[in-house]
Amino acid sequence: VREQGTGAPISGAQVTLMKERSGPPPSGMAFERPPQTTTDSAGRFVFRSVAPGRYRFGAQKAGFAMPFGPAAMPAAVDVAANIDTIEIILPRGGVLTGRVLDASGEPIANAMVSAMRPRPEFPARAGAPPRPPLPRLVMAGPAGQTNELGEFRIHSLAAGEYVVRVMARPYEQSATASPDGHATTLVPTYAPGTTDPDAADAVAVQAGGTVHVGDIRLVSAPSFRVAGTVVDAGGRPVAGALIRLTPADPAADMLPMSGPMGANRTDGRGAFTLDGVVNGAYILVAIAPV
Repeated sequence: VREQGTGAPISGAQVTLMKERSGPPPSGMAFERPPQTTTDSAGRFVFRSVAPGRYRFGAQKAGFAMPFGPAAMPAAVDVAANIDTIEIILPRGGVLTGRVLDASGEPIANAMVSAMRPRPEFPARAGAPPRPPLPRLVMAGPAGQTNELGEFRIHSLAAGEYVVRVMARPYEQSATASPDGHATTLVPTYAPGTTDPDAADAVAVQAGGTVHVGDIRLVSAPSFRVAGTVVDAGGRPVAGALIRLTPADPAADMLPMSGPMGANRTDGRGAFTLDGVVNGAYILVAIAPV
């Protein structure tokens, strides 16, 4: 594994051996983690006892660009005998920095900051079922977290254009009373300070470069509470049922309400509460405890 441009060997890179399949995996086949190894001080790696077949080799290391989209898929290699000529070239990753503030200009600590790009279109596999609608934007690198000063740093980004999304931690998204007595909650915000990803500033990142996006002010929105009770077919309350609230639009952004992805469990009386729900259309699902 070598660095793009300089050709210098990269030690400590994690290399993955991925077997290429001609179609979808057989029904009922359990997920099998592909073999992985780490490069030595000379950037070399070895996979032993590899069965003949067609494989792809991928490598990752913090500070180097993470691959994104179908164009980043490594070329397939036919393995029928020992091979010692595999070479993986990694470009240096770009960096995004900035600061997250609330409406009054105070820094927000522990906010999750993500570099987002349009979801790449991968060729459909023959015989695969139709793909369901998915969010238009996806994370395109490791997420960052703000420190006590509200500062963040996202590294290992491939060259390209990004929009920056900020989400407060669930315990900081919970509904709070505004001066007029109405509940509000912090919602996903795109730099420089909008809830509309189409209105966000696009940031161009170069290989090995650092871009400062400035201050991002998290937006608050009116919030509501969704509450109810889960019962079984006989009308008896169901304790420990998982409650999940998801946007009716599958392409919508993540939910800004408290709990992981708008989820909670019923109490001993079968009751549940979800706070910090912003205006919109949702699907409410209850899943019986195992």
